Amino acid sequence: MPSITVSNLPFRTLLPNPNTHGLGLITAASLLLSRLQDPSHSDPGQFSSYMPSQSSWRPYYFNASLIAYGNRLGYTNVELASTSHGAVMRVTFPPYVDDVLSAGFNQTRRIMVVLNSPGVENAAVTAGDPAAGLAPTITGFSAANSGGVAGSMHHYFNLTVTGGVNGSVPVAAFSSGVGTDSTLYAFLDFDPTLPETQVLTLRIATSLISQAQATTNLEGEVGTATLDEVAAESKAEWSSVLSRANIVDVGAGYSAATQADLLTTFYSSLWRATQFPRKLFEVAANGSEIHWSPYDPADGVYPGPLSADSGFWDAYRTVYPQLSLLFPHTLGTLIQGWVNAFSESGWLPKWASPGDRQSMVGTLGDISLADAIVKQIPGFDVQGAYAAIRKDAYEVPPWGVGNQGRTCLQPYLADGYVASGAQGTTGTCSEIVARTQNYWLSDFAIAQAASALGKTADAADLLARSANFSRLFEPTTGFFRSRQSGMGPFTSPFDEFSWGGDYTEAGPWQVRPAVCWWCSAVCEHEISPLTTLHGTPQEVAFLFREPCHLA
Repeated sequence: MPSITVSNLPFRTLLPNPNTHGLGLITAASLLLSRLQDPSHSDPGQFSSYMPSQSSWRPYYFNASLIAYGNRLGYTNVELASTSHGAVMRVTFPPYVDDVLSAGFNQTRRIMVVLNSPGVENAAVTAGDPAAGLAPTITGFSAANSGGVAGSMHHYFNLTVTGGVNGSVPVAAFSSGVGTDSTLYAFLDFDPTLPETQVLTLRIATSLISQAQATTNLEGEVGTATLDEVAAESKAEWSSVLSRANIVDVGAGYSAATQADLLTTFYSSLWRATQFPRKLFEVAANGSEIHWSPYDPADGVYPGPLSADSGFWDAYRTVYPQLSLLFPHTLGTLIQGWVNAFSESGWLPKWASPGDRQSMVGTLGDISLADAIVKQIPGFDVQGAYAAIRKDAYEVPPWGVGNQGRTCLQPYLADGYVASGAQGTTGTCSEIVARTQNYWLSDFAIAQAASALGKTADAADLLARSANFSRLFEPTTGFFRSRQSGMGPFTSPFDEFSWGGDYTEAGPWQVRPAVCWWCSAVCEHEISPLTTLHGTPQEVAFLFREPCHLA
């Protein structure tokens, strides 16, 4: 029996949409385009392969023929295009076969939603009544999550089914229901002998707020739009986004083929970069922006935008500068989303997914918010942003809590660096060279924001902190190294080619200059102090060139 299953895997999507900064079906069920089901409708975990040569994977459109779903007249074909919080799917089944060769073969056309979260889910179905103007529907929610939430995080969905290429033909399911195998599922079965069921259109929307908001998202974003209309709108949006950067010359010395490859690499990377951070907010019936808060144990709904699914560890020097250059107004909304996260959490998230996570060291979000303040990016609460980053610089986080603030702030303030064996709020401080450099760099960035806002005392204090970079520089070897408290001995033995330990996902060479994947705080600030540490300008130039090859 050819059928389509939608499987709920929170925070995975099939197609991103530029309106959501990457989130196609907002925290939507990923689409498990699968199932060849036996007549008992059992085993909802079966799947199908597809033909890559006959498929399309584009930012705005997906298309595949599923090999396991077919008969001698063809395969089941699936197409999808997304909106900000929903999608339109078009499922084209093979024609009905009525001959001796089809005897015993179940050709029922089934649409199914599978919720892979036993015990924290719910689903309901209606078969539809064309005479009453009622379409077949599947609604429900899953409360499954993998952490990063203070409450229960319900993921609501609303799916309707119509017939025809444009989804304009009323249909009704001859059988429907909710069942449980290894997990909960809801299904709609359509008569394969009816021509109006050969092409079924699914209109889907989701919400983290409520079932009613999922319906609002469906009506506001999808409505009666066809798949082709949604795909065309999404294509135009992506074209507008990617056209913000117009590469007119990749440089001399490249063949035509290499130039094409470079352009493909650049725009593919830009497409990926514009998917994060994600906008976690929705649009209410009155047109206002609202969001469910992962920081509220009561699962409260708050006004305004919320940003999520972003670690500042890499992004502070990649994604956010790119946003400030190409999409400043989008960045303003995203920064306000982080300010709202600070307001609801009490701290600026270090790695939001969707709420606070304990991951990586430092509070590098300070740099992204400070940069937005200095650059005067429009669209966010500047004083609120400064309050968030200042708290990271001056307030010790709660004891035993690792996902908030600088857990090694006290020893950092005592020595101007995080010493070997220092005790923080979560125990012995780890990755102390990288952690110290993160603190230096954040302090320098916050100092620039303080100066821009006329907060001269903060600026002077934080700038003085960031100038302590020489305290971990060991001149004999020429590397930043850990040492004991009170400017005590450097840690021995020392291996310049070691990895990890005092360095986060790096080694001594990676944190020596300000190029390559990681960087040191000193070189982010200015070049002149490097000559004090490393000697001549020629030796400094070597640092900017050589470590990329040694790393």
